[in-house]
Amino acid sequence: MSQKVTEWRTIPGYPRYRISEFGEVEDLKAGKMLAVTSATRGAYPKVCLRDHIGNSVYGYLHRLVAFTFLGPPPVPDALVMHLDHNAQNNHHTNLKWGTHKTNAAGRLERGTVLRGAQLHNAVLTETQVTKIRHEYAGGATTTELAENYGISRQNVNNIVRHRSWREVGGPPAPAHRRKRQGEKLDERSVRDLRKAFSDGVSKAELARRFNITEQAVYMIVTRRRWGKVE
Repeated sequence: MSQKVTEWRTIPGYPRYRISEFGEVEDLKAGKMLAVTSATRGAYPKVCLRDHIGNSVYGYLHRLVAFTFLGPPPVPDALVMHLDHNAQNNHHTNLKWGTHKTNAAGRLERGTVLRGAQLHNAVLTETQVTKIRHEYAGGATTTELAENYGISRQNVNNIVRHRSWREVGGPPAPAHRRKRQGEKLDERSVRDLRKAFSDGVSKAELARRFNITEQAVYMIVTRRRWGKVE
């Protein structure tokens, strides 16, 4: 009996890389596998990618697998959930898109939601706050960080912009991330861009046509930006 061949696919928005159904990432340009940052308690394994202009971007394996094998998130701010609750099992059959509500419901069912007198254990430490700021500066999104540390996106925003935990160190939010990607566009342009993409127009052509970056095009067509525009 022949052994099943592992399936590999190119990561959307990152043509330099491909990822296996198990979450292994290969750098096609360098011809090597990417090292995975070991998961610590309360964190998920991740890798460091390079975007189209050479900037470092950290990608969580479960989200990269989901984007590649399950498709874009069905709703803005969707989370990736592990069906067996094992953060190390990133095979695409063990993942599904969910929301903060469904994720919280699952935690409640498993008895892992902290309540009452337990809540003091859920407060972030100064070390975690510093890590959040470094990870955001390295390219992690507020949605990923909220999921990773079990807090809301608003809390993440307050932390990375030093509105809260002001006494704790860590890099400031990068200037280019304080402005909304795609803000040059209006709602009509966003709809036109998405329609053109669905008709088969490439991200490179859309970036040229709308005078934005390919990364901005990717964020718009996957509804990670302008998510409320239908």
